Amino acid sequence: MRQKSDARLKYINQVFGNEPEVQKNIREALKKDNKTGIHISPYEAQILSFFVKLTGAKRILEIGSLYGYSTFCLANAAGKNSVIYACEKSVENINKAKNLMKGTEELNRIKWYQGCALDNLKNLSNEEDFDLIFIDADKSNYENYQKWAIQNLKTKGLLIGDNSFLFGSVYQEPRDTAAHKHQQVMLNFNSNLSNLQLFNSMIIPTFEGLTVAQKI
Repeated sequence: MRQKSDARLKYINQVFGNEPEVQKNIREALKKDNKTGIHISPYEAQILSFFVKLTGAKRILEIGSLYGYSTFCLANAAGKNSVIYACEKSVENINKAKNLMKGTEELNRIKWYQGCALDNLKNLSNEEDFDLIFIDADKSNYENYQKWAIQNLKTKGLLIGDNSFLFGSVYQEPRDTAAHKHQQVMLNFNSNLSNLQLFNSMIIPTFEGLTVAQKI
């Protein structure tokens, strides 16, 4: 089954995983630094891009940026007059992202917030509500990020969470201690967004799961 799944994902990436040169370079840098697998894939980036363009989102918040693969994708899709607020704990990762995006128009539209995401979110509470919020950070705080996002998301805005399958741990026995520790958090995250009185929502069955919810 895993081989069939890998072949399917390889095909999807080949056909729908088109990406700008900058994103390719970021992905190569992540691979070189042994960080492959902790960022979204090219076709998942295409899914993000699709939703940004579909909704016309211009004010976007990302929680967890790493080297900026998804950050650049969001900025590229949102286009002119957009602002991407990017929360990333590591100053080294932010510097790496800036270097990899150097000279691009997209970099000028990104506002970086370094440090603890929860602390940065408190400061961002004074900002205008967001059109789209993308969560791809530490799983232990997914519910905390979710609660903040719901309060700071525009009506009809999108909340998107990556890794919502938690490596399969939401539907089968957790594979390790870390997954077991975060299992209930992710179960709650998905369950909260499945409330159809508050959201139009779904899980897109990517390899790691992508939960998408539109605030009603």
